[in-house]
Amino acid sequence: MFESEFAEDPLIAQLRCFLSACRFIEVVDRTDDLAAEPACSASRARWRELLRLRLTALVVLVRYAEAEDACRLVLESAEADDDHMARARVLGYGLATAYFLGKTEEAVGRLDEVLATAEDMPAGPERMSTVAAAAIGSGMIGLTELSDLLLSRLVEQVATAPEGVVPAGIVAFLHALMTTRRCQLAIELEQREPAKSASLYRSVLDLATKIGVDLRGERPNGSLAARPAELYLAHLCFAKIAIGEAAEVEEIVRSVSVTGVVEPFDAVGATTEIMWGLCQLRIGLEDGAIDPARWGCLTDRLTRLAHRTRTLVLQAETARIQLEVTRLGGDPLRCAAVRERYEAALDELDWTARLERARFAGLRSRTMRDVVRRIAG
Repeated sequence: MFESEFAEDPLIAQLRCFLSACRFIEVVDRTDDLAAEPACSASRARWRELLRLRLTALVVLVRYAEAEDACRLVLESAEADDDHMARARVLGYGLATAYFLGKTEEAVGRLDEVLATAEDMPAGPERMSTVAAAAIGSGMIGLTELSDLLLSRLVEQVATAPEGVVPAGIVAFLHALMTTRRCQLAIELEQREPAKSASLYRSVLDLATKIGVDLRGERPNGSLAARPAELYLAHLCFAKIAIGEAAEVEEIVRSVSVTGVVEPFDAVGATTEIMWGLCQLRIGLEDGAIDPARWGCLTDRLTRLAHRTRTLVLQAETARIQLEVTRLGGDPLRCAAVRERYEAALDELDWTARLERARFAGLRSRTMRDVVRRIAG
């Protein structure tokens, strides 16, 4: 994202542009034929960066086993060359591969290492890039509050940087990413303490206002690619609906075609589809205009999509909406089954439980120690 290294390399520059535009399949296709690790140290550094970009795309495509293979190759190579920067950057996404492959303690350890490394790095593009990767990775595994904290710090740094130092596209991307993460944090809070979530939803909209974004998601500089811009707009509309201002976005929401099907699948496309579907369902439930027979199929599809994304907060929210729609259908057996799934999703959403063991892990980073102290209460 902020990388200055390899900026002149045509392939790496192209792959970075593909990632910014959420063109993940192209990234994987262009790196399918990577050769074995080169003998030359300079070539090895480039090889590691190509593998890191491949890993990033594989994670979003939910191809975790392949992503972990790429992560291990980079880690082994970086260790042999004493390349701490490459190790830290790859672990930002590598923590997600470990977590989704069931290696929770390793995921926490990787996150701790990334943050500790970033804390000791001098200010600059490399540190920002490392923190951004940690923010994205921690958000993917359900540590939404930590992700929001890291992104907030990044946005503050970018805001105080001299004009022109940080490209407009990166600023817009950071704001969009922070908006989606904070909206997910608000959804998570709404599941537990609905009365306290309104101010967080409002902060999502306040953030958009500060950077000059209207309800069509349009920016003066048009610096976001179409797919991330659409994801961003869906979260803005959801926040509006959540605070009772659905009338302002209803026309936008109803104009979107939602099928609950995303093929070829990737987490960005699926999250966008889920958010638009949730927007439509929330409006319909508020208006009393939901036909259980028609909308039940969509809620089933959205729930399945949420499970494929492995995003805990989306699993809980789609299950909650599915339960509301199912209740309208009047089938007590189906209602009981959906309620059970919803309650299981809520249990899984309790991200603090997944860090309990970390308090004994000899954490290195100040940020992680602060998180654990808050858990211990």
